[in-house]
Amino acid sequence: MRINFLLPQVTLSGGVKSTFEITNRLMRKGHEVRIIYPLFSLSHGYPMYNLQKLPFRLIETVYTLKRGNRVPWFKVESNMIRVPSFNEKFIPKADITVATWWENAYHVNQYSANKGVKVHIIRSYETWGGPKEKVDGSYKLPLNKIAISTYLKDIMKREFGVDDVPVIPNGLDLRKFYIEPEYKKHENIRVGLLYRRDTMKGMDEAIDAIQEIDQKFSGITFVLFGEKIKDTHLKQINNLNKAEIHGFCLGEDLRHIYNSLDIFVFPSRFEGFGNPPLEAMACGVATITTKVGGIPDYCVSGETAIVIPPLDKESITNSIKRLIEDPKERDRISKDGGSKVKNYTWDNTVLELEKVFTTYLCHD
Repeated sequence: MRINFLLPQVTLSGGVKSTFEITNRLMRKGHEVRIIYPLFSLSHGYPMYNLQKLPFRLIETVYTLKRGNRVPWFKVESNMIRVPSFNEKFIPKADITVATWWENAYHVNQYSANKGVKVHIIRSYETWGGPKEKVDGSYKLPLNKIAISTYLKDIMKREFGVDDVPVIPNGLDLRKFYIEPEYKKHENIRVGLLYRRDTMKGMDEAIDAIQEIDQKFSGITFVLFGEKIKDTHLKQINNLNKAEIHGFCLGEDLRHIYNSLDIFVFPSRFEGFGNPPLEAMACGVATITTKVGGIPDYCVSGETAIVIPPLDKESITNSIKRLIEDPKERDRISKDGGSKVKNYTWDNTVLELEKVFTTYLCHD
């Protein structure tokens, strides 16, 4: 198959990384795959002259020009095509053309038949990324839809009357995320948090919770990794008895951090899928996660993870306390969680995607 994937940009994000994981594997299976992205980042549905967005878009454009088609944080195997815009004249002929973002869906919908079957992979309910009426409108377009979680499938049916949306979940590369016994050898309990600056990631309640845990228990090491920590949160973290702060980690560095943990906390308020708990569980970490996005698809509360409501500091605190005080429970959850996620691989994701693409081609 000749397959076009349209990306809004190729900077580091969960959606972009997921697309790269899929396209690499489709290439290895003999398909002709192109990743198409714009020189100028999409406007997220706002006027192109929006003054608040303009500085960011100019900086991103300069970075894109300097970088060329090289992606420093991922080894991309498929053909990358940078285009002036998503105007049809810049898009190669294909059997299938895939929108991976709500704004791309409008472009794909306008393409002629020589761009093939039109598909929209829905990775999130993206009202956070543009005007709600425009985001909602993208889901009403006559494109073949694929959701990455049952949660998103249910939204498509409940809010937009779209039935029979196949669910193809994100996956893991088990060659990158696995248990490393040498990193499990430490005396003090280590509690990890992937830090994100976006308020929807639930850092306020998580950091309040670990402050409370720090006051109740001695000898706990708190490990934060990810984005630069906001000053307000940094003051709280600096008051902890023992904390480690790491930047963004990729590849084996990320695996090492997960493996060094006894407990991983994922306090997000909103997700389309939610990959970090999957990664932590594959590395043998007892995981506490909120019930958002695709989490219920692969987490059974009390069995493979502790699943709690979002925006609930008390539940985070009590769950960490429970796992600190009960090492047998902590060990059981880490083992059962690790066994569960072995079914969630990118190879399985691509196998299911191929089947759905083939069905769409047959019905076209």
